[in-house]
Amino acid sequence: MLQSRPDSVTRLKAATALCRIWREQGQLDRAIACAQSALDELPGDEVASEEGIRLSVTLAGALFTAGRTIEATELCDRAIADAEAISSPVARASAYWNASYIRSESGDMVEALSLARRALHLLENTERVRDLGRLRTLLSMMLLKADPPRLEDARQQLQIADTELDWSEASPADRAWHNLTSARALYMEGQFAEAEIRALRVVDATSEVPIVGVDAMVLLGQIAWTSSEREESHAWYRRAIATLTGVGADREAAQTWFEVGTLAAEAGLVAESADAFRRAAASTGLTARLPVVAPPAPSTTPEQVPVGRVPVIGTPPDSSPRTTPPQSPSSLS
Repeated sequence: MLQSRPDSVTRLKAATALCRIWREQGQLDRAIACAQSALDELPGDEVASEEGIRLSVTLAGALFTAGRTIEATELCDRAIADAEAISSPVARASAYWNASYIRSESGDMVEALSLARRALHLLENTERVRDLGRLRTLLSMMLLKADPPRLEDARQQLQIADTELDWSEASPADRAWHNLTSARALYMEGQFAEAEIRALRVVDATSEVPIVGVDAMVLLGQIAWTSSEREESHAWYRRAIATLTGVGADREAAQTWFEVGTLAAEAGLVAESADAFRRAAASTGLTARLPVVAPPAPSTTPEQVPVGRVPVIGTPPDSSPRTTPPQSPSSLS
């Protein structure tokens, strides 16, 4: 569709949809290139249009997932300013929505919840039922992450979102995120059997959205561990690690690697945990900058020591043996 030169509104809608699809599949370079190319071809006044703003914030989400946090935040802030200027409820809701996601992933839950509720209020006055269901799912995720978690509020939003997604043409990715969030809520409420059913449903339906599937596998590992099924827990964590290895190195993968590393350590998977932490660092671009210095060769000349003493090769008399300082492990790509 983008190559058939449709009108600008249709072109922007298509670019927004493609950017989101490729982002969900983990193809971040393609998502960013598609959105950026469409925006670059727009006249300046159309960038601040309703569809231009929606594409801009979708691009911001892809940039953030790719670890380009500063660019994503600046783009969202500009989109909010543009949306306020044109007084478009849909544009404003889109800008607040994506900004709330970035704030929540950055740990600013108070501002994230405020922005998400503002977006929800604006969308409730439109007929975008599918977007309402998706936004309520995101809001529910944030409520579960709040300190303390707001379980009752999250469950209420999830129930409404379930109906909205049923009424609309929800994509498999939309349904997967909703089921994953519902499974997390059930797990936090202690309903482990129902949480497992939901999480397994996500794993079975997420071949094209691997990060969602990995999150579901990690949750299944937690459920098994809480239920004292140690071997099953290990198997789920190892499966999550194997799946995640095939995903490009980006911010979302780094966050998941870190969580897998923490849970694997709690489960006694020492080697897997250490590898996951190294991969989390590598996914954020961190590498060891300290030079690797080879230890000096030990002396082969016995030293003169008093009678009755056993000489220690390579150490001064009357001192304890020296140990070689540990070397920094190199990062895994």
